[in-house]
Amino acid sequence: MITLISKDNYNFLINEKTGKWLAFLYKKEDEVIRNITNKRIKELFTNYEEFKEELKVVKNSEEVKNTKLNKMNYLVLHSSDACNMHCKYCYADDNLCDQESNLMDSKVMIQAINKFYKDEDFFVLFHGREPLTNYENIIKTLEHYKNNSKIHFILQTNGTLLDDEKISTLKRYNTIINVSVDGITDNNNIFRINGSKIDYTNRIKKLIEKYKFGPIMIIHKKNYKDLVKITDYFINNNICGASYNFLWPTKENKSLNKYVISCEDLFNTMKKVFDMSIKDNKFIFKERELYLLYGRILKRDIYNYMCNSAPCGAGRNCLSVYKDGQVYPCTMVNAQRDNYLGSLNDSIEEIMNRKVVLKERDIKKIKDCKMCPLRLYCKGGGCSGFIYNLTGDVNGKSLYCEYYYNIILYIMKKIYLMSEKKYFVNY
Repeated sequence: MITLISKDNYNFLINEKTGKWLAFLYKKEDEVIRNITNKRIKELFTNYEEFKEELKVVKNSEEVKNTKLNKMNYLVLHSSDACNMHCKYCYADDNLCDQESNLMDSKVMIQAINKFYKDEDFFVLFHGREPLTNYENIIKTLEHYKNNSKIHFILQTNGTLLDDEKISTLKRYNTIINVSVDGITDNNNIFRINGSKIDYTNRIKKLIEKYKFGPIMIIHKKNYKDLVKITDYFINNNICGASYNFLWPTKENKSLNKYVISCEDLFNTMKKVFDMSIKDNKFIFKERELYLLYGRILKRDIYNYMCNSAPCGAGRNCLSVYKDGQVYPCTMVNAQRDNYLGSLNDSIEEIMNRKVVLKERDIKKIKDCKMCPLRLYCKGGGCSGFIYNLTGDVNGKSLYCEYYYNIILYIMKKIYLMSEKKYFVNY
């Protein structure tokens, strides 16, 4: 199906099935026309003959096939239910950091890796409330695999327990370290500090400046107005990228609703971040969401991020192992009975083939996605786990649906303008 979207005099003819699109500038009223025919194009555009060949490319393009979800190569180890901070928006329950029962033993970590590793590139993320509360078991695991260059380790941390010695040790095992921070002032980090007297913001800023760690941020009403300033700070300190994740309330924590940014404000902010991230048609700062969305739109790299797709990578190319060896599709649904895949004692076939709720999210089943001409780029509007935990409906509408619609059209427009062509067809 070919759909025409006209917005602000920019026109986009989109093949909804293949992701191929044609852009051109032509003064017209804003509208969306689905299943557009040659006759209708002639009626709308007097210069139809000029872009006839480009239109033929869009119509005859091939559908992009999903190959990334066929191979399980990403393992999340929920290595600790303990944390030394109590961030207001944390999806995990509070637990005391001195309870050993909240820590995953290195034997469980090694058992999980051995079970799913297949002598190919394999990624292991140390996750949890705060993985570094279980530092000793993590180091034992890293030591066990120190001679295996195909297993790549990542650690996500709040950074407060890091010091030069720990960083040096982790780097010796080639561990990628990502640090959570919501901005460059205490006000930005108000939900992370949450009443604590920890000098959190300055501490993390110094770590980022010194070690060039990848920042992971939650975007909310207390930091979005400073996002351009924050991005400029990262760029000026030679931080090559960051992950700006949007705040998601849950059914259990609806008080966070008042801190969710409106889609309009989010769009107006993120488009500025996108503009400052590109120089001379090249990314000088790769914010994960925008960078991968750009790849989907320009290169039709439709499946380049397993978390923001429906179906997503959860339970397919990604699994989460909870502290005692229970297996779930992803860390967003740990300990949920309707998303339990089994234990490490079950066979891989049983684990991978077990039907659970999270694996059912699909843009073909999402009511609001079915009729959206941009659904192939957006793929459902965010993390399936967050949407399920908020709405109780695995095929529920994304909180950020309107934002994705507008930012996708904006990126299309920017790509077209950067091409400096009268008519532009994506790759």
